[in-house]
Amino acid sequence: MITLDAIGTFALIVGLLALTPGLDTALILRTAALGHRRRAWGVVLGIQSGTLVWGVLTSLGVTALLTASHLAWQQGFVINLLNPKMGAFYVAVLPQFIPAGASHLAPGVLLAGVHILLAVIWACALIAFAHVLRDRLRRPSARRYLDRITGTVIAAFGIRLALGQ
Repeated sequence: MITLDAIGTFALIVGLLALTPGLDTALILRTAALGHRRRAWGVVLGIQSGTLVWGVLTSLGVTALLTASHLAWQQGFVINLLNPKMGAFYVAVLPQFIPAGASHLAPGVLLAGVHILLAVIWACALIAFAHVLRDRLRRPSARRYLDRITGTVIAAFGIRLALGQ
């Protein structure tokens, strides 16, 4: 059985991971800033579905299969699911929190659930922030700026992935 200390430590690690700006954050902010709250929540759902898949597959020991897969669904799901950093994080970190000799599936899903909960709380803050600024961010000049920033972030992640870094 997983201890409360292990869950707390894992929550701290994934909480910091959720707060770290990246492609997920950029996609949520861009979608919400353009006034698409419902779409932003769809992106969050897709991202967290990908997180759950990573947690379950890591617990089952089949992440290598997923890494090689080309599954497609919503933007957030695809971005998260095909994110090698997410896979590396789950492969490196999740097993350390599952007690030796225990079934891996239930604890893995529990820990992925902790990660999802913290990430959804952070997404709430991002969407609320974007909603407050939406009138400013919907201006054509602001939209071009957001598109450039989001495009640059996506391109940078793609280049890093292509270069194997």
